[in-house]
Amino acid sequence: LGHIGMLWMKSISEKQKETEWNPSSMLMTVVSPVWLTLFVALFFVHISITLWFLFWLLTGTTAAYIVMVKKDIEPFVISLKSSPQYVLATSFAVVILFACGVLFGVFAGRFYAAEVQYMHAIKSAKSPVEQITMLKNATELNGHNPRYFLGLAQSFLNEARRSTGDANAKPEFISSLVASAVNAAHEATTISPRNVATWETLSTMYQNASSFVPNIGQYNSSALESAVALEPTNPELRLRLGSAKYGEGKKSEAKEQFNEALRLKVNYLDAYIALAQYYDGEGDFDRSLIELEKGLGYGGRQDPNYLFQIGRVHFNRNKGNDWDIARAS
Repeated sequence: LGHIGMLWMKSISEKQKETEWNPSSMLMTVVSPVWLTLFVALFFVHISITLWFLFWLLTGTTAAYIVMVKKDIEPFVISLKSSPQYVLATSFAVVILFACGVLFGVFAGRFYAAEVQYMHAIKSAKSPVEQITMLKNATELNGHNPRYFLGLAQSFLNEARRSTGDANAKPEFISSLVASAVNAAHEATTISPRNVATWETLSTMYQNASSFVPNIGQYNSSALESAVALEPTNPELRLRLGSAKYGEGKKSEAKEQFNEALRLKVNYLDAYIALAQYYDGEGDFDRSLIELEKGLGYGGRQDPNYLFQIGRVHFNRNKGNDWDIARAS
């Protein structure tokens, strides 16, 4: 396509007078910076199928332009008349290339159609049901892209949340939606096990499934452990893992994760609250207040929820003027 485009521009250029503008040169002044931007972006951001197509189209256009302006390039000619075996080998190679081209076109078309379905599901779907249908189509066209399965998992979860507000929705139907969300998220982790986002999404699905399936907390912890292994310096993951461990009854492990989250981010107010709640569960209200007071210097005084937590601990401790402090908080 790039070569055809440049031949067309060349034919236009040859019809222009020398004093007038050159369409081919003008085209390259636009193509070159766009191609360079896409090339640099390849190393830093995710490139969609559409951008990949644009990148290779511009690459072909640039290559065709270079060949067109290089007047001194000597053509390389191979005579097939002198050797019949060359004719046979060339014919075989052409057939192979043509077959590969057809296969590539089929797969590229499927991948592009999957990307179109995904973008329509994200931007133009009018309901979770319509979004689920589009994302299912995307996964059927391209079952190797974890983004499609993550989006499908979130759509199943959104439909489950909507159905919980419907008095006519059966619990079995809601449970099946949550199970489908878990399965879609699990498939994403299978496709891309080195992607933190896939494990985070799987953990979220397990959390929501815990309302319908008992004893599922260990799977939530396992998903978060995989995420922490990939990103051990993320304090939010540490906090979520600690909360999951606490829900399982593994309180000592939960405490370790809360402390690790604070070590990684000393001004993490949610981690101070989680650690304080851990000591609440142990009946150590004094230590709970000590932990909460540490966060006051990191914006806790301006956080209404943080002040509420301090008041709650004073209320539960009920010593001296604790109730007055709780009321003031």
